[in-house]
Amino acid sequence: MHYIKGLGIVAFLLLVIACFLPWIAVAGPNISAGGMDAGGTNFGKPGVLHLILGVLFLALHLIPRLWAKRVNVVVATEYCLGCPQLLSLLSAGAANVPTDCPVSG
Repeated sequence: MHYIKGLGIVAFLLLVIACFLPWIAVAGPNISAGGMDAGGTNFGKPGVLHLILGVLFLALHLIPRLWAKRVNVVVATEYCLGCPQLLSLLSAGAANVPTDCPVSG
């Protein structure tokens, strides 16, 4: 159990890296949207919320008090409940792009 704090720090660093990578690419108009740069879409900057919750998670993770662990469970639950809503928003935005079907029927 002594490696848990290290895993929390590594998870936070991976989250920071993922916020700056491209999340979705639309081939038609050559749009690439990421966590910190939505690039031609109306998605905003969803990576900012991920970073705010990640910093809060890391701060509570490193505090050696029982109340911090309990609050961290609530923060992690809110984070997990918000991620599917973000993913559905991204997929709905990608579904609005018209595509040409090469198959004629």
